[in-house]
Amino acid sequence: MEEGSNEAYEPNKIEIATTLKKSRNYALCCCFTTGIIITMLVLLLGMTVGELTSQSILGVAVIWIVIVISTIPVLIIYKKPSKIRIFSISDKSIRIMVPNKPMFQINWDQIEAVEVKKRVTGRRRSTIDEKLTPMHVYNEITFATTDGSQKGYIIDVTRDFPKKTCKEIRSLLEQYANKMNKGYKFI
Repeated sequence: MEEGSNEAYEPNKIEIATTLKKSRNYALCCCFTTGIIITMLVLLLGMTVGELTSQSILGVAVIWIVIVISTIPVLIIYKKPSKIRIFSISDKSIRIMVPNKPMFQINWDQIEAVEVKKRVTGRRRSTIDEKLTPMHVYNEITFATTDGSQKGYIIDVTRDFPKKTCKEIRSLLEQYANKMNKGYKFI
């Protein structure tokens, strides 16, 4: 344990720390790809009409200025996804920390059973293979406590943790629930 650390040692602790930086990079790529396509169209239009004039070159410069300015809101909007999200599980407790949400923590000695529900809100039709795909997916984790009450936490699969990490979290919850002789159910 590090000197000055305020966390107690927890045996068999597994901690998953992740960010959603890929969504930010995806949004920036979309902005610049759009800019490149518009630039090509303006240059192509200039070539088909005749010579490239100073107006078409000025038009390209204006388009790129607008695109650079439009990336500023994208950087602001996607600032949150670059913050670290943490899921930690040990023989003592479960802790979930997501930006702009209160920290969730529960000790294993308070838990009777763990239930994970996969909720899907809305569906959209894929244009490629005409299949319905979920618009938004949540993992609702409910802990039945020893005093008869229930504590829950909802993980938004696209905003809180990446899909792959959510699967890993479900797997860890199942492993630790079995290890701690608690009930586990995935719906």
